[in-house]
Amino acid sequence: MNEAVDFSEGDALTVDFNDVEETSFEALPKAMYNCVIAECEFGYSQNSGNAMWTLQLEVADGEYAGRKLFNHMTFTGGGVGFTKRDLKRIAPELLEAPFQPNDPEVVSSMLGKQVRCRVTTRKDPEGETRNNISGMYPVDGDGFV
Repeated sequence: MNEAVDFSEGDALTVDFNDVEETSFEALPKAMYNCVIAECEFGYSQNSGNAMWTLQLEVADGEYAGRKLFNHMTFTGGGVGFTKRDLKRIAPELLEAPFQPNDPEVVSSMLGKQVRCRVTTRKDPEGETRNNISGMYPVDGDGFV
């Protein structure tokens, strides 16, 4: 079945997780991965309220092709220096003049960019191994080698 919601009683919402299998993702090994920025969304951090982009990157090739990685680029607060570093590498045109990170044209300019991501691992509070993008780098020449 693998469905948790049953609307057979009209508009009443009944949730039953008995037949639902838990989902988990095995973290990717530490390495450099060729990725494409598949999604870029402007928003605000739930924890700090900082303005940020949430990037969804898709591994482009190799054994883990198609796997998704996530990265946050903050525009206020302590992470601004990391954002500048990464933008200097992958979108230097954005550093030529002030820009609005919530401008739909600026957001869409990030989509489809090919980047090399340095992926590390860390333990979350529950002890699960999670991936972390510790740096993004430009792709040399005409694309992935």
